[in-house]
Amino acid sequence: RLFNGNFSWEKTKKLEVAMETSFFNEKIGLNVAWYKNRSDNQLVGMPLPVTTGFTSVQANLEATVENKGWEFEFKILPITGKEFSWQSDFNLTIPTNRLLAFSNLQGSTYSNQFVIGQSTSIVKLFELNGINPATGLYNFTDVNGDGKISSPDDNKSIEDLSVKYYGGWSNRFRFKNWELSFLFQFTKQRNLNYHSYMPFAGTMNNQPQALNDVWSPENLNGYYMPYTTGANVIKNASYANFTTSTASVGDASFIRLKNVQFNYRIPLGKTGVTDVTVYVQGQNVLTWTKYFGIDPEFLVTGFLPPLKTWSLGTQINF
Repeated sequence: RLFNGNFSWEKTKKLEVAMETSFFNEKIGLNVAWYKNRSDNQLVGMPLPVTTGFTSVQANLEATVENKGWEFEFKILPITGKEFSWQSDFNLTIPTNRLLAFSNLQGSTYSNQFVIGQSTSIVKLFELNGINPATGLYNFTDVNGDGKISSPDDNKSIEDLSVKYYGGWSNRFRFKNWELSFLFQFTKQRNLNYHSYMPFAGTMNNQPQALNDVWSPENLNGYYMPYTTGANVIKNASYANFTTSTASVGDASFIRLKNVQFNYRIPLGKTGVTDVTVYVQGQNVLTWTKYFGIDPEFLVTGFLPPLKTWSLGTQINF
């Protein structure tokens, strides 16, 4: 492969300030941390023209990326009795990502991917303006005014797909031989939705019921343009632009009851068995979200989302 004599290690500078506290014999605990990491000389495969005989060469990217944020952990033990106890834990992370510098960004192959001062998780999209009633096709903003929709001249609408904040809340209750525990997780974010990868309408694929809302002279508020078998070149191009437009990104925030478990320890007295615990456990029990897609947490297509599972079991200790 190609040799690069200027190839070197990526460089990262880290700074963190944290505070750990506890009160009332560790019944209340609060941990707060602030961090800032700056990286440059990222190791990447720089694309090359096909005439070179190679697709890329390993090189260092002349960019500076900053990741900073806050992390909070709160723990409380409101009740610590012999027969009844309650423990609650809460954590929250607020991350921020920014591209601080990029030498000759506009002249590089990343000019349509990054913007200095923005997150490295942005996407540039066409601005969708509904359906053109004269043509029945999707209507997009023609930024440069040349009468056609093309990249990189017209995909100037920026969506930030980075996570705004995420965290979890867990509780554990114990009453005599009974015990209940559960964990909620939550994430605030925007991300690619079903429109970014949906199959072409008219092909042999299942589609969500929402895609029945098709525009027509009788349904002027319809969201989707009239479908085609795929033989209409103009509609095919309009559909392709739709999948990379502002319609392809939406709210992907969610709250999920990730785990819940209920235990009962059977009192056995003086036997050869130390203890027997019977439990019921659930995973991915409930999800609250407005996300238009398969799952807001795992956005990879072609795979099943997290399955809701229930299990019943026993644990015997001798």
